[in-house]
Amino acid sequence: MNMALERIKEVSDYLTDGKYPEGYNRTQKLTLKRYCQKFTLKDGQLLYGDRKVVRSKDEARSLFIEYHASPYRGHTGMVKTRKALCSRFYWVGMSVDIDKWVAECDGCQGRTSSSAAATAAAAAGGQPLKAKKVTRRKKVTETMVAVCYDYPGGPEKLYVGKVPRPQPKAREIFIKVHATALNRADLLQRKGLYPAPPGESQTLGLEAAGIIAALGVGVRGQWFLGQQVMALLSGGGYAEFVSVPEELVMPIPPHLTIIQSAAIPEAWLTAFQLIHLVAKVQPGEMVLVHAGASGVGTAAIQLLRLTQAIPLATAGTAEKLEMTKSIGAAAAYNYKTENFAERVNDFTSGRGADVILDCVGGSCWQKNVQCLAMDGRWVLYGAMGGKSVEGDLLGKLLAKRGQLLCSLLRSRTLQYKAELVRAFSEKALPHFEASMTLRPVIDCVFSLQNIAEAHRHMEDNKNMGKIVIEVMKGDCLQVDTSAFPPSTSTTTTPATPADFNTPSYMNLLLNQQF
Repeated sequence: MNMALERIKEVSDYLTDGKYPEGYNRTQKLTLKRYCQKFTLKDGQLLYGDRKVVRSKDEARSLFIEYHASPYRGHTGMVKTRKALCSRFYWVGMSVDIDKWVAECDGCQGRTSSSAAATAAAAAGGQPLKAKKVTRRKKVTETMVAVCYDYPGGPEKLYVGKVPRPQPKAREIFIKVHATALNRADLLQRKGLYPAPPGESQTLGLEAAGIIAALGVGVRGQWFLGQQVMALLSGGGYAEFVSVPEELVMPIPPHLTIIQSAAIPEAWLTAFQLIHLVAKVQPGEMVLVHAGASGVGTAAIQLLRLTQAIPLATAGTAEKLEMTKSIGAAAAYNYKTENFAERVNDFTSGRGADVILDCVGGSCWQKNVQCLAMDGRWVLYGAMGGKSVEGDLLGKLLAKRGQLLCSLLRSRTLQYKAELVRAFSEKALPHFEASMTLRPVIDCVFSLQNIAEAHRHMEDNKNMGKIVIEVMKGDCLQVDTSAFPPSTSTTTTPATPADFNTPSYMNLLLNQQF
């Protein structure tokens, strides 16, 4: 590795974790720190000013092909391309042979620069020929099947149509989607209440499972074509193909089908984040999980058992209450027919819940505060019950010395999501394998053509667990959901403790700088 690349690696490492290379003295540390002031780390990408840092010739050549101005030839095209590249990228430790790449690019597309044509003619002993006028072919945009809606509204607005197919960018994995799953955010986006983040796909869908169809330039992981994977998305899951940063992709455990895996990314990563990064749940704590029969709720209950915490749940029907108990809830309460705050206080001998995971919001704030333990943490990650609050919320919360913590996942940075996926893959994903300590709870499977009916099913609060959408049929996708109905999908005994409680792991989560 040359000196320039070695220094850039030191900069990247320092900006990532704030650590200096081993053996550095005080002078070397100050020099590196001053040098790092010229760089920033944004969404996992190292920038020099506002220019992206490029470290390899392969990546540089790929960027050249992307930015090469196709209407131009010879010297003109070379100059314009060089200007475009140098204004956008910062080259490290390499001499960029743009002249050579221009010739290769023009040649591979059946074009000859004017200077090359003149040289060839002179060598043949004739006069230089005038360059023939090249007729540019109109670029054909490839399309794919996806769920569309022209205007915000109800489920009837959804239909299956054609949209432009995405192209994998650098360090992205191109996935042929076999299955996706519904989330409450999809319903809000369809209604026009929760738009996709800027620059992200406007197609619905926050998770997907399928097979790798292509790898973008610079992908570093041990991925291969045809590998079965699942991914966390910011949008685009209700489609035939999706391109995802490799940091947000996870291999599918061997004992799970693609249908089951489609129910994991959004719900389980949300639950994992709420428990370990936001609430920082400790073993033995009482945790009240609202909407315990939802996708996030069923995931949270199982993860809490894995962490040796004690999950309590609320739900709206007797069937849902029984299901939450079957997957590990120590107690479950019907929020429609009983005062869950009184029941929680009775169960905990007046102590209350140390943590409340709340996706309901306004309609139950008084009962939440009533059953919140002293110094408890109330984690708000949704507002299905309304956003407005009337009454002495702050006074009552202050009397409990309570913390109100709010969290969303979709709007987080790529770097945060990447760290979350890595921690989940290391500490939770292995428990989906042979022992099946953790298992996604699936309510039902709809075809892509029946997407409107799937949305109605969720809006009517009929589901117990995740609603999966089968985008592409195939033998590898078939799963008998009766083999794991919600009421018997996992063991009722406490799960075997994982590494969540070891000091090294908790310190990693608590000290992580996102």
